[in-house]
Amino acid sequence: FEVIVDNEENMRLWLKLTPQQFDIVKIIYKLRNRGLQPTPKNIQKEYKIEYNKYLMKPNLFAILRILIQKNVISKKGTADYLLHENGIRQIIGEARLKLDAEYSELERTQKEVDQFFKELTYKRETPDINYLEDEDIYKRLGEIIDESTIFYVVSDFPQISYTPEMTHALGRQPYTEKLWKKINKQDIHVEILTTLDVDILFNHAFRAYEDPKTAYAESATIINRLKTQVKKHKNLDIRYSPEPSGLDVAISETKAPKEFMIFTRDEHNDIQGGINIKSRKTSSNALKTFKKTYNYSTPLNNKQGTEIITQTQNKLKNKYGILND
Repeated sequence: FEVIVDNEENMRLWLKLTPQQFDIVKIIYKLRNRGLQPTPKNIQKEYKIEYNKYLMKPNLFAILRILIQKNVISKKGTADYLLHENGIRQIIGEARLKLDAEYSELERTQKEVDQFFKELTYKRETPDINYLEDEDIYKRLGEIIDESTIFYVVSDFPQISYTPEMTHALGRQPYTEKLWKKINKQDIHVEILTTLDVDILFNHAFRAYEDPKTAYAESATIINRLKTQVKKHKNLDIRYSPEPSGLDVAISETKAPKEFMIFTRDEHNDIQGGINIKSRKTSSNALKTFKKTYNYSTPLNNKQGTEIITQTQNKLKNKYGILND
């Protein structure tokens, strides 16, 4: 066991012992090597000689118990201790396996260091900015969603609740169909911030059907669809805010935010175009702005949210229900 003398600190660390525990191991070895029996009494005497300190018997017995549990020593007879050399070799062997695994991981990380830091930090970048007209926006949103694991959007009324017929009539199906496909496959998490604007909802329905009665009936159907959707889909989190968000956006995230759209509106407050920006840093800032409102808004999938949806149904009825008479 000469290795103890040559590599004391390494041996102690490999065995995961405190300095005092390791001192007791060395004393047991030395006593037995001199032909003396390592009884608790002899260990105390040797400890006093070696370190000029008296080791209380309760403390010594506590250390001996720990060393036996760790398979570093074993008990021979009633009060005689010896090193458990097989146990020590096993502990060192396990330490060696761990070191080998850590070394392999270090080598792998070293080979991938360039990629590693690319993923952790943003390179200095020039944002790619494009202006898109109305229908092109929804085509691009469909493409963005296809590449996203998380999608954030501000919406006057969640278009995801519009019926397929209405989204086709408005030319927005490339966006809504792709979003529903990924939601149903559990391939995306969607966060929507909305004011539940019944005027926008009704105007969209009227534009699609050009008949006020049909527009009202369609709007009522869409609110009912919303009520069902927020309960059914755990990866769809729609939240209500009474005030519009500070930034009218859709943001794409894959590992990190990377692209977003700022919507532009016409004199009727309807979306007429958008600025598509590809930039990790700018997208990150846009997401922070989105979250400032979203995190303090009301989820529609709880009791309070259900009450808000009911209030929205009443607003629609009070304002446009007369058209259905």
